Amino acid sequence: MRPDDWTGFNALGAFYEWQGKYKKAIAAYEQALQVTPDNSQVLSNLAVGAEIYHQTEYQTDFPNVGTAFNLGAVIDLNDQNHLLISAGQSIDGPIGFQCYVAYQYTFADSLFHFWNHTHE
Repeated sequence: MRPDDWTGFNALGAFYEWQGKYKKAIAAYEQALQVTPDNSQVLSNLAVGAEIYHQTEYQTDFPNVGTAFNLGAVIDLNDQNHLLISAGQSIDGPIGFQCYVAYQYTFADSLFHFWNHTHE
């Protein structure tokens, strides 16, 4: 990895964070911030949130009838690639624990240039 490549350090930090190696993740993020101190992507690399949901009827692909609470995070690997993680437990229902890991791709704004133009 090149010492002037903040994206490599940012991705390495996200990878360590995903593995639960938080001290290594912080060190990698600090390296990225040394290269680009005001980079909002590094500064806001991790978004944390919570969700409460309720499912009223049993479905084959999602059998968690009841109410559940999850905590989750979005880790930005770069501008287009994101890792989503969520885990929690049922508040009321048969499933004690549930979790998921997902990948999200964000299309570049240039693909949708026609939305940025004013039509007369």
